[in-house]
Amino acid sequence: MGYRAAQDRLELLKIPNSGGHGSLLHFTTMSFEVSFLSRNMKDDPAGHQLYRLLTSMHDVFEQISEKILSTDRARREVAEHEKKLAAISSRTLDFGKLQSDLDSIKKENESLEQQLHDA
Repeated sequence: MGYRAAQDRLELLKIPNSGGHGSLLHFTTMSFEVSFLSRNMKDDPAGHQLYRLLTSMHDVFEQISEKILSTDRARREVAEHEKKLAAISSRTLDFGKLQSDLDSIKKENESLEQQLHDA
């Protein structure tokens, strides 16, 4: 396989990475290219160099993919915590109602104490 054929094959690597299935297609294309070059260009020095570069790129893409997934996971966790915090923050304490409830409890306790002393 000549240099031009290798260039044509590399054009496949320029598929736009649109996320979702596009990134999987891109990664699969990269894997195909690496295996294709390893079989067909072992003895060609330029092919060998190209093979090494592609395997290096493949490793880097894998690392990037892992970082994207972990970042996405972290963003989802942050969003979940923000949602919980917003729910907690939206709860308001009506101090007037609390004071009224406390006064009612005190009156009830006084009434019960009076009933105990009268009995």
